[in-house]
Amino acid sequence: MQSVYIDSTQVEKTCKARFYFPECIMMENAAAALEKAVLEENKGQGDFSVLIVCGGGNNGADGLTLARRIVGAVDVTVILLKTPGTPEAEIQLKMAKACRVKIVKKTNALAVIKEKKWSAVVDCIYGTGFRGSLDQETKSLIDELNALKCAKIACDIPSALAFKADKTVTMGSLKSILYGDEAKDFIGEVRVANLGISSAKFCSVQEPDAWLLEEGDIKLPYRTKQNVNKGSFGHSAVILGEKAGAGIIAGTAALKAGSGYSSLVVGVNTCYKDFKMNPELLQSEEIPSKTTAILLGSGLGRDFENPDTKAAVEKAITYVKNNPECACVLDADIFYSPQIKEILGELNSLKRKVVLTPHPKELHQLLQTCTSSEWDLNYVIKNRFEVCHMFRQVYPNIVLIAKGANTFIANGQGFYIFDKGTSALAKAGSGDVLAGLCTGLLAQGYDSLEAGIASVWLHGTSCKKLGFDFSGTPGDFIDGVECL
Repeated sequence: MQSVYIDSTQVEKTCKARFYFPECIMMENAAAALEKAVLEENKGQGDFSVLIVCGGGNNGADGLTLARRIVGAVDVTVILLKTPGTPEAEIQLKMAKACRVKIVKKTNALAVIKEKKWSAVVDCIYGTGFRGSLDQETKSLIDELNALKCAKIACDIPSALAFKADKTVTMGSLKSILYGDEAKDFIGEVRVANLGISSAKFCSVQEPDAWLLEEGDIKLPYRTKQNVNKGSFGHSAVILGEKAGAGIIAGTAALKAGSGYSSLVVGVNTCYKDFKMNPELLQSEEIPSKTTAILLGSGLGRDFENPDTKAAVEKAITYVKNNPECACVLDADIFYSPQIKEILGELNSLKRKVVLTPHPKELHQLLQTCTSSEWDLNYVIKNRFEVCHMFRQVYPNIVLIAKGANTFIANGQGFYIFDKGTSALAKAGSGDVLAGLCTGLLAQGYDSLEAGIASVWLHGTSCKKLGFDFSGTPGDFIDGVECL
């Protein structure tokens, strides 16, 4: 796992003070990492020209340092959009000029961008300190850079999340801004630059706000014992509702995750008989007595005045409350229940193993009900990182899986980010697969955080294994789940 910070500038300041690192040493190492990323693009196929676009802060100073390091070895030009506004930027500009780096002003920027076929462009306009929105002139300039047919490299973060990078060389540590949904189309491959001190030492000065998941962090249900039977691996129960297909998908996914049994709990308000049923799925009108994990919400329906829906919710929640060994996944429609605040409060107090799997709109609804406040949907989407931190403080014993282009898994024990998902998962029924996988893992005795992490990983990597882009279906995603 790699450390992720909301405010990485504070980490850098602490490192400078604690380890006596001057700004110039860190900047030189930042430029060295940029240099490596740039020169990797030089395949020895003739002229190699690099365009570096710099702002007036220390992000721009990194670009000037880079230019000074590579001038003479390759053809390099700097577009300086602003007069240097920091002492380090002023020094680096003097050094670049002394090394005869070609530097042009903002007024000539468009002409320079179009004057030749650039091999690589490096964005050093704005870093993490940028606030507000881009002015039209800078936005138009970045649009021109994005249109270039060449390698694109961002320094620290893509400026204002508008520059579309192939690589982002981020300084010292990973930043949470790189893992918001809107960043997914702009960051490309992310690399952490060593600023003259190891990443482990750099991140030791402050507890991270989150962890970025890697393959080695995933615990899968390998069956190491052979003297076992199906009862050794738990019993998943999926509560069916108005849209039975969702529950059938989830129940199938629970089996795929290793659950020994998977039962569909049917009620009078479900149309399950209209579907071709998987023969391996059991059917029951009651929750089986040895159930070890329940899924409630997938295809349930949102008419909570309906007696059958009310009964289904009460039956499931009562079973979980009365059976401490039984875990629970809440998904989809249950987040629209007017009782959800009460339900979560009780389950959190009882310290039951509970996992929530909302998509952004469901998370918005969950916040509205649980906080009795009005929330702007766009705010929730853009600030999901902060929202999840707030939620886990209120419900520390409940795991929240906040689905999105990047998925967050959080509870009072930790906060984790999964960034390997693809747009292939944007299909109706995909979320039911995730909920079912999580239920199947919980049924086998996983704790809620382990189940959340492993199910998100299995779900998110299933498409890549099968090579799906637009054509994958939930059934395909289930088939794509396999051991790492």
